Amino acid sequence: MTELIIEYTSREFGVHIEDMKSKSRKRELVYARFAAMKLMRDYTRLSLAEIGGHFGRDHATACYAIKIHDVLINYDDYAPFFSLARVCVEREANKKPIPDVWAGSICRHAETGLI
Repeated sequence: MTELIIEYTSREFGVHIEDMKSKSRKRELVYARFAAMKLMRDYTRLSLAEIGGHFGRDHATACYAIKIHDVLINYDDYAPFFSLARVCVEREANKKPIPDVWAGSICRHAETGLI
């Protein structure tokens, strides 16, 4: 499930998985990384250290990512992408097919007016 969370999050935020796992602190990568950490906490039984480990970070970073989520969810450059990634993860967790409207690229989401 963790790899699916990382895959869906990277796709919805429009970043590469390798970049999410890099040391870069670019905003778009940090947002994607934090969103994936929040989803991992919600949908897996991993410890904070294990969650951070997926991104080459420690437990403190994972803890911060989860805490800061309540602030980031109010940002226009975070909330829509997080919501789309969450829908994909929820569908996978429930083993339901992902509707086409959620399965496309960010460009397609923008064209349909979802973001």
